[in-house]
Amino acid sequence: MAMATDTKKNLIASPSKSAEYFHATAKELDGAPLLSLITEITECPGVYGFSELLSLPNVQKLKTTEENHYKLLQLFAYGTYQDYLRNRSEFPRLSPNQIRKLRHLTLAELGANTQYLPYSQLVEEIGIESVRELEDLIIDALYAGVVSGKLNQELRHFEVYSGISRDVPAESIPHVAKVLENWSGICGGLLATLDALIVQANTARGDYLWRKREIETEVANLKKAIKATQDLDESGRDGVCDSVHPGQSTDKHHAASKKASKLRGSGGRFWKKLT
Repeated sequence: MAMATDTKKNLIASPSKSAEYFHATAKELDGAPLLSLITEITECPGVYGFSELLSLPNVQKLKTTEENHYKLLQLFAYGTYQDYLRNRSEFPRLSPNQIRKLRHLTLAELGANTQYLPYSQLVEEIGIESVRELEDLIIDALYAGVVSGKLNQELRHFEVYSGISRDVPAESIPHVAKVLENWSGICGGLLATLDALIVQANTARGDYLWRKREIETEVANLKKAIKATQDLDESGRDGVCDSVHPGQSTDKHHAASKKASKLRGSGGRFWKKLT
């Protein structure tokens, strides 16, 4: 039997106040305090935007002084858990909270490309061997608002509805712009097609209404013609009856008089009854 776990929480579509706090605080820091803040922001739940922090001049300087912390920010901004495993020596040692957050971000990254994520793929990408631990991690990400979706134990996959938006590296912006441009072109084509269909539908509707009025007019004329014919027939029958009845009465009267005359006999005398 399948078990479904849904989340009704709103997704985090933009940096929260805590992200703004980290950004504002980082502007005034340097050295060890700045490194400590980077560790804190990569552990903090609910903060998933790091590009603004990466763009700060004092953070940019870390590329030459504390490269591993700078790469740590890049990992959380653009990378996945597999990126961490492949280049573990380039980053500071991650805490359990950082690992959990990076796995959440990896889940969001995978969900952005595929709607149905098999357990087998997630186990490999997120680095969790136990299915129970994997489901616990997904449920945790659901309630954290990182992704929205449904677990299916019977089919052994996670169905993704939506997820948070991750940072986009500068070198990927031209590609993103190209994708958006293509999408805009497709939308423009669809709008042009819809406009043509609207014109076609309006034309068809006009033709239908014109034909309907034409038929209604023809029906009304036919009704008038039929009624006129019926009235003419009734008038003709009444005239025939009126012309025939007087003649018929005269003939009957003449026949009756003739019969009476025969009964009377000539001279107006009656035959006597013989006794």
